Amino acid sequence: MIPGNTSSQGKKPTTPTIGAATSVSTTSATINFTESTWAGKSPSPVYKVVNNADEAQTLGTCTSPCSNIALSGLTSSTSYTVKVRLDTTYGVNSDFSSTVSFSTSAPAPAPAPVPTPAPGGGGPTPPNCCPFGGTNGGDGYCYYPIGCGGSCSPGFDSGYNDCHNQVNNGYCCSSSLPGQKIQCVYPVQC
Repeated sequence: MIPGNTSSQGKKPTTPTIGAATSVSTTSATINFTESTWAGKSPSPVYKVVNNADEAQTLGTCTSPCSNIALSGLTSSTSYTVKVRLDTTYGVNSDFSSTVSFSTSAPAPAPAPVPTPAPGGGGPTPPNCCPFGGTNGGDGYCYYPIGCGGSCSPGFDSGYNDCHNQVNNGYCCSSSLPGQKIQCVYPVQC
């Protein structure tokens, strides 16, 4: 019996009609439904969506009047079958609606790592992208040899790299830094 409603004693609310699941993402969804046609005299009746496999697991609620329930905290890449019910403050609840099923989407794949060449070569060959005939070092810089006693053009920085001969592939070895070759560096242009 629903207190305060003598014209319909013992009558429970009609069953809500479940609609489609919309706005389904990796961890959320919205369940649309049509409210019960009769909800009794209960103040602020609540609609709730439950997991069909475990009716004790409430996934979301809304207070009447409402026509959809947002579900959050769902597990990605998972199938759900849910149903909706109207609960009154008097403990006289509607029957559960029929069910609707949906699947949350998989999370976006992580971006592929950018390969980094191993020191001394052995890594992937980067595109050249170096103006003025420089060599792309794979580290964001272009390298240009300068002769012994030479200097870098404006806009270029001087740098050092391994050098084992007095003149190694057009680079001049540094007298102040043994084993290093003098070169000019310029940022890669692609």
